[in-house]
Amino acid sequence: MFPPKGDISDGHAAACLQKMTKTTDEGDTAMRERLNQALAGISHSEISRRTGFHVSNVNRYLRDARMPADFLARVTYAFGLNPVWALAGEGHARLDAVSQEVTRNAENLLSLVQAMRSVMRQRLGSLLGNRDKLLLSDLNDALASLEKARVELRKQAHPVMKDYLGRFQDALNKRDHKAAAAIEPALVELARLDDDDESRQILLHLRAGLAHMQGKLPESLDLELRAFLSFPTRVQRLDMPFCTGVHNLVLKLEAIGRSREALKVARAAHILLEGSSVPQVHVAKILGLEGMLQCGFFRLDKGLPLVLKAFARVEDAFRRDMMWAVRLQAEFLAGLTNFDGALALAPQQSTSSSMMLLAIAVLEDRRDAIKELMETRVGEGVGKLAPTSPWAIHSRALIGESLEPLRQAEEAALKLGAPPQLTRAAWAIRRAHVLAARGDGKGARRELDDADAARKAMPAHERMPWQLLLMYQRLRSHADLATPVQLKRAGKFFVRATNGGCRNLA
Repeated sequence: MFPPKGDISDGHAAACLQKMTKTTDEGDTAMRERLNQALAGISHSEISRRTGFHVSNVNRYLRDARMPADFLARVTYAFGLNPVWALAGEGHARLDAVSQEVTRNAENLLSLVQAMRSVMRQRLGSLLGNRDKLLLSDLNDALASLEKARVELRKQAHPVMKDYLGRFQDALNKRDHKAAAAIEPALVELARLDDDDESRQILLHLRAGLAHMQGKLPESLDLELRAFLSFPTRVQRLDMPFCTGVHNLVLKLEAIGRSREALKVARAAHILLEGSSVPQVHVAKILGLEGMLQCGFFRLDKGLPLVLKAFARVEDAFRRDMMWAVRLQAEFLAGLTNFDGALALAPQQSTSSSMMLLAIAVLEDRRDAIKELMETRVGEGVGKLAPTSPWAIHSRALIGESLEPLRQAEEAALKLGAPPQLTRAAWAIRRAHVLAARGDGKGARRELDDADAARKAMPAHERMPWQLLLMYQRLRSHADLATPVQLKRAGKFFVRATNGGCRNLA
């Protein structure tokens, strides 16, 4: 925003800009002073221990030596400091104090710089009077100085951001949500200083992953879309990051019930990538997703060949996780395997495989298997399904626990912004399944009627996950849980699915 007109005519804007600019030496001195202020009372030996730098180097960096970006990244991370404050003096010293006001101030500063740049581009003769010409000259000098400082700031911010991105990725890989959530604000602030497009894309992907783990599905999809739309549309730029972007976007669309859109994206990417120079292992991930979605629509005649083709292309490292879940789903629906066969095939350290095994055990009503999976495959840690995941909550209710966690999970999902009608229908079907397993036909039928009402109100682009759709039709195929019309519809569903290649439905 521009200052008032009277202030501009007095050279106030130029003076403000000049005050914001510093030489490199002055910037280093100011940064050192800020760190010493924030670390007051903490011994250099403690700083050395927590950063991994020798105490003599810590002494030099905090006294007068030029400070490397690696040291700045480690010290800000170790002591919870705001890296943007350390680099530029903007915002609060500590991350837990970063507020929306800081964000607004950064945006206002950027707007001011852009406005000054527009003024600079005007010809000096476009304004009348020597005084205005002098003002433009001052603004031009101030802007040049500011741009020089910003270039230096970006050089310092980039390695710090790369370090934080690595920490963020490690926390997500370990499913340490708290650590990832603590790092996220620092990265959002650093992204304002680092204009590297690749780093920003990676940050959006990682933030989408964190939001997905936290159950914030709409936010996760929004972040993934922003990351995906930043890719160039030129075919010659199709590469591994593009495949990763498609893969992540398809999964986020499918998670939020937009399976039709997910299938269109996967199919379009498949057509683009066939015959390209992208390594086949990355193309296979897209093929596998397309096959998984076709299977989810009970089109095994189309989906199963894609899944098997994709599985044959991928390396062993990829077979341990997502691709195994895709293959288990396809072979189960095709009647090529049951729970015991799937358990023998599925790798241990695979979250997605654990989820698929639990879903198959629930669909086959294998209580003993559910109990074993809850002990061995559900919990905290790498490769385990989170206890708060829908299938884990469903399984606990099925083996004898209260229905209340199912209702609480539904309320929590709605508060996080999940699609309302899809969410209500999904959890109503889960409750109906548990009630039917307990012999409460009246309660199960009531829940199924609630699910019908929610499904009718669902937007056209949303669709139930195949597991719940199959569960619903199986429940409605029982005479005591359905009207004659509903029984007929369930029968037609199984006929269509069987014609599509599904064999393990009845």
